[in-house]
Amino acid sequence: MMTEQEIFRIGRDPDANAFSIQTDSENLVSRNHCEIYVIVYEPSVNHVYVRDRKSINGTFVNGHIIGVGPQISSGYLLQDGDSIEIRPHWNFIFSQPRTPPPRPLTAIQKDECRVFENVYLISPRCLGTGAEGAVYLAIESKTKRQLVCKLVNLGRQDGKIPREELYRKLQEIDVLRQLKHPNILPYIDAVISPHSLYIFTELASGGDLVSFINRHEFVQELDCRIILRQVVRGLAYLHRKGIIHRDLKPENILLAYSPKIAYHRIMLSDFGACAVPRRSRMVTDIGTFEYKAPELFSTGEAQTTAVDINNPLNRW
Repeated sequence: MMTEQEIFRIGRDPDANAFSIQTDSENLVSRNHCEIYVIVYEPSVNHVYVRDRKSINGTFVNGHIIGVGPQISSGYLLQDGDSIEIRPHWNFIFSQPRTPPPRPLTAIQKDECRVFENVYLISPRCLGTGAEGAVYLAIESKTKRQLVCKLVNLGRQDGKIPREELYRKLQEIDVLRQLKHPNILPYIDAVISPHSLYIFTELASGGDLVSFINRHEFVQELDCRIILRQVVRGLAYLHRKGIIHRDLKPENILLAYSPKIAYHRIMLSDFGACAVPRRSRMVTDIGTFEYKAPELFSTGEAQTTAVDINNPLNRW
């Protein structure tokens, strides 16, 4: 079993790789062709990825290419039984007997998913849960690209939902559609039904800031500067757009690629608690308790963009 600190590099360099092939006379395999790494969120929650390392002829999973040079490729989240191919020499079968427990969709959600299954497929692999729904691994049907689907419940058991609560839940996609910045998790699409909201975004395959911190005894100053600079750039972009995140915390700060890439690309995510001051009175008690800015605990004081600076940034 792989540990979080291990990364298996596969290629044709016997001195630099955990697996190498020395008889590749035609150089069909790159010296560092691909890597397999694990992200540990909790002792019982770990994700194993394979990532192409700018290879010559690409890395394949289940027959579909997941990356090829010269651009940086994101990781592909592996599931038990997946086939990893380095053509024409190798074919690995990934085995993960202790798979994360699935979180089945409801009968209504399954019926809804059939309506758009020619565009997106939602797998039973649950990547996380929250107060209003769950996050699933999804697949773009034509390209087989992995995505993330945030599934938000819009209805209650009695079939009714206050208008203010419905507006708040739908505001997330209204905001995401406006955002295009390298330090914001890219929005792909959204599907709305009377019962559910499906929000599709890119998959961040480097884990979150919590997993990054946990894998290091201490974080180097240079890494801190690289990370914080991108967080501030993402926040500055939001604030120029007139948007306040209001739930910024390490779990919502994601790494786009493998955690072993020298210069990490950071992306802000989860805009379920965001607000637009020109549309809101900005007095709602919202966000994660441990990371709330001091002014959120006062009564009646309107929030400003300062709440995104006063909460987690002064704790890291």
